[in-house]
Amino acid sequence: MGINERKERERDAVKDLILSAAREIFLAEGYENTSIRKIATKIEYSPGIIYNHFKDKNDLLLALHDKAFECKIEALFLSVQNMPDPLERLKATGRGYIQYGIDNPQDYELMFILSCTMEALAVKEEFWQDGAMAINMLKQNIVECMDAGYFRKDINPDEISLILWSQVHGLVSLHNKERLNIYAMEDQKAFMFRSYDVFLSMIQKSLS
Repeated sequence: MGINERKERERDAVKDLILSAAREIFLAEGYENTSIRKIATKIEYSPGIIYNHFKDKNDLLLALHDKAFECKIEALFLSVQNMPDPLERLKATGRGYIQYGIDNPQDYELMFILSCTMEALAVKEEFWQDGAMAINMLKQNIVECMDAGYFRKDINPDEISLILWSQVHGLVSLHNKERLNIYAMEDQKAFMFRSYDVFLSMIQKSLS
């Protein structure tokens, strides 16, 4: 291994260490109470080392968001693209989203729940670029449902995409905050899947 390659690996290792510590503190203390100094203390490095990799905590949050999105959400949408029936694809997308949220509650918290200041959203164009791609895939799926006769041609794909996203996001949020425990269900995931399927069926019937 050459010197440059070794240095690059060491740099990547430090970057991963910083991201891991930042993720832990963001989740435990929230955005407002997270600081570069706290992260530095956690990993026993000087704050300057962190600034060598990230310009501020907004940059850190964006990196965590991107890492979670690229590994999970993007793969979810791409995994169903070859399903020929658009309604079945819509069903599989919703179920996959629910599965992701259940399996990755901390990443989901970082991506969709954690409150940030407007300062953090100064990078919002970059921050939401991946999200916009996912929403566009969802809207395209809805348009294909319209073309296939499942939905009327006069509906607004933006409105339907928001309705469907709100449904699955609500289910995941209720589950991860243990609010679904009010229901006497042994298998909450199956319950959530059925709830989404029923909701999608209601949407399809009302819009056909």
